[in-house]
Amino acid sequence: MKICKVLCGISLIVLQGYFADFALAATCDFRAPTPILLPHAYAGQTLHRKPLNGMAETAQLPDGSQIEISQSACVDVITTAFALMVPLEQGTAENHSALVELLRQTILALKTRPSAPPLAELDVFLGHSNSVPLHDGTRSMCRDGSKAPSGECAWESTGGYVLSVKPVGRSMRVSVIQYVSG
Repeated sequence: MKICKVLCGISLIVLQGYFADFALAATCDFRAPTPILLPHAYAGQTLHRKPLNGMAETAQLPDGSQIEISQSACVDVITTAFALMVPLEQGTAENHSALVELLRQTILALKTRPSAPPLAELDVFLGHSNSVPLHDGTRSMCRDGSKAPSGECAWESTGGYVLSVKPVGRSMRVSVIQYVSG
């Protein structure tokens, strides 16, 4: 009976520690991301806050495409994703390089807030992404220039990028994710 009390007590302490760690991981101690787009700059513009320091912005662009921007800042990673939905036209699906360049130019031309995060590193990645090997439909690279197996970079690389071009219904979705280790 005494052995059970000791083992059960140890188990309870371990479980309490486990759940405390879990609860800590479920809280986000990074500052919540700030919106990137200027308010009311685009037709149909939306901004939605999400749990655990997440945020999503959408906007209809003048050329008929739609931009989606998602951000999250939690525990030790800051993630920013841009997705451009381009109406499918003849030849669009085959020309991935042109679609990536369209995403790059669109991001550079966005009407952004002064507090928006700098996008220079993302622009550099998109500018030479065609030289990054394609793996399972994505191109991935770490921020330090090292290879990103399966899109996952080592902590020491300080983050990375994942680029994909995929058909979605009658559109092409061109997306890039930038994640930065904090």
